Amino acid sequence: MSLVFHKRKSLFPYQEKALAYAQSRSRIALFMEMRLGKTLVCIRWLSNKTGPFLIVAPVEALAGWEHELRGERVNPLHIAVLYGTKQQRLKRLSETDNRSWCLINYEGLRVIDKDIRNMPWGAVVLDESTRIRNPKAGVTKYCLSAFSNIRHRAILKGIPHPDGP
Repeated sequence: MSLVFHKRKSLFPYQEKALAYAQSRSRIALFMEMRLGKTLVCIRWLSNKTGPFLIVAPVEALAGWEHELRGERVNPLHIAVLYGTKQQRLKRLSETDNRSWCLINYEGLRVIDKDIRNMPWGAVVLDESTRIRNPKAGVTKYCLSAFSNIRHRAILKGIPHPDGP
């Protein structure tokens, strides 16, 4: 029986430039046109950092994150999608270690607030960062208070293509 090894995706030149920009920074903002691979750039940026990693995104983007992480050969046992009841979320969160990637939607943050705040996150990523653009919004205030002490932070936003609908 032979083993099959899957190669990681090659980056496009613009992704390589974005990754080169990000590598020497502890905080990044990636604003790229939609569907051009900002998630992959962010995953590669985090790949040489110590976790656990918290990815906060709209619920519809979580499957894309999980798909990209698997494409980067992250062990599925190290991907925890924090959904369900409070108890289910807390159980998944309690099983995390420094190799874990925890995916949660913005609304779910407050469900397990204290436990999220007390985790020793290696990095926090806020995807679709327009969710935190209003400084008076509750989710913005929450993210500022909960994650301001995290060394590695990223915000991502897919900007519409100017020729798109």
